[in-house]
Parts: sequence; structure tokens; C-alpha cells
Amino acid sequence: MILSLIVPIYNVEEYISDFFYSIAYQMHKDIELVIINDGTEDNSIHILVSLIKEIIHPNLQANFIILSQTNSGQSSARNYGIKEAKGRYIGFIDPDDIVAENFISLLLHSINLNNDTDVFHYNAKKINENGTVILGDINYVDKDQSFIAEKKYILGMFEQDIWYPWLRVFKRDIISEFQFPINILLEDKYLFPKIYISRVNKITEINSSLVLYRIRGNSSLNNKDKQEKILESLCCGMKEYKDSNNDLLYSIYLQYFWSYLYDISKFNFKYIFYRMIGFKKEYCSFINVKSKKEMLVTRFPIFFVLFLKFKRLLGTF
Repeated sequence: MILSLIVPIYNVEEYISDFFYSIAYQMHKDIELVIINDGTEDNSIHILVSLIKEIIHPNLQANFIILSQTNSGQSSARNYGIKEAKGRYIGFIDPDDIVAENFISLLLHSINLNNDTDVFHYNAKKINENGTVILGDINYVDKDQSFIAEKKYILGMFEQDIWYPWLRVFKRDIISEFQFPINILLEDKYLFPKIYISRVNKITEINSSLVLYRIRGNSSLNNKDKQEKILESLCCGMKEYKDSNNDLLYSIYLQYFWSYLYDISKFNFKYIFYRMIGFKKEYCSFINVKSKKEMLVTRFPIFFVLFLKFKRLLGTF
């Protein structure tokens, strides 16, 4: 088996047919879809099973592996999929998205030409919730190329901050050494920088949009419970990387923290203002003060949030 594609399923019956039809007619004997039923409460799995029997050639039906677990979240489902996957390479797809009609052919072609590559990158397009309008591009790659990942390139990736799991395919020997963290948000930001710094050597980039990423209305940034979970998750990342003594990873997570403070404050400034008052002691305990900006955030987090709002009003941030 060349490629395993892991698909966590939870309450996506509205979108699952679009996803399935986009990939069904591309299926290949060297591809398996590892579908993880994460305790879905709707008809998603029933729809999938029916479509597999109806559309997929009998010789390929065994390439659709359906596994089940009690609802434990997307990270747990992906970890289960990684454990059970048989492919030399492993990728991830979200079942509310759509793949391009050349998704599998391009990936197989690239893998066959570059079978010593550690990770493949490609691009995506954003679509609206109905899947009828292209809203823009996610341009992660600008040309077809293979190269050794030097520190300058890795730093550029961090600045791009495009860590979606479905924009890359990893060599199984690498991704299987790691696990997506459980019970935190932004798990890709938590995990992938660590993988790239410690294990990725050769990268192959495919300058094609292979995924149509569906923009849905339930933004985490506009949900108070998820706002809290985002801040807690970012704190976990900063603590993890401070304890690891990896200054690069730590500084990345600190930048994420500032960025999300700003983004959440656009939706709920009052929440951020009062949350930072209570958070100051905990926050200060694992911040390494190395610059004037960090000193401002550490000692005066409330003023920093006010500063972000002022910058936004001026249109300079």
C-alpha cells in the first residue's frame, strides 16, 4: 500500500456525499481510506457504507476501512488512523471538504518520483459552506520542486502559519513517531512544528490546489467556550516548548498567542480584557522575557490587549 488517507467522521451527514463523490472515482488499488467513526450521532457512516456498496467496484471496496471509537475528538481519531494505516505515506482529509479530481493521481505520481521524500506539500482553495463558490486560495506552494529543508525554509513556514493537516502527506515512518495532542484546539500548531524541526529532511512541493476547504459558519473565534479552549491550548503549547528548552518552538507559540489574543479581541474584547487579568499570574510563570514586546505582554497584559485594539483602529496591525 502506497498511501493511507485518514478521515475522521463526526456529524457530517450534510457534507459526506460531496466528499465521497469527489474521491470515489479516483480510488486506486494502492490507496486506502481509513475512515474513523468518532462516535458520530448522525447518519454519516450509514451514508458512506451505502455509497461504497453502490459505487465502488467490489475489488476496491476493501480499500475503504471503517473503524469505530467512542467520541474522543479529531486528534484521537487521527491517532487511531495512524496506528492502523498500512501505507508507506499517510495523509489526512476532513469529510466536510472536497478533493480535486486529480488529487490521487498527482499524489501517487509525486510519491513514485520522490519516494525518499519525508513530506509532500500542496495548495487548496476555499469554498463557501454550500460548496458552490470559490472564496480564495490557500497558496502554500509556488512551484513544483524537491529540496532539503534548511532552517531558513522552516522559519518561512512558521511565518506562513499554514499547518492544516490536509495540506501535507507524511512518510509513515515519521508521522507514526508522534501523536496529535488530545483535548486541545490548534493541535496542528502544537504538533507539526515539532515534527518539521526534529524529523523532516526532504520536502516535495506540488504546485496544485488539491483540496477544496469548506468555510463553515461556526468559527471557534466567535464562540466563548472555544475562545477559552484556544487560550488554554496555546498555554499548553508555550509550557511544552518552554520546558523542552527549544527557543525556536517556544517563540513560535508565543507569536501564536499574541496573534490569537488579537483575533479573539475582535469578536469579544471584553472577554479578553478580563480573561487576561485572571490569567496574568499563570501566564507570567512560563514566559521568558527576551524583548521589550515580551516584557510589555508579561508585565502589563491588559495594556497589551488595549494596544492591539488601538493598532486595529488605526489599521496598522
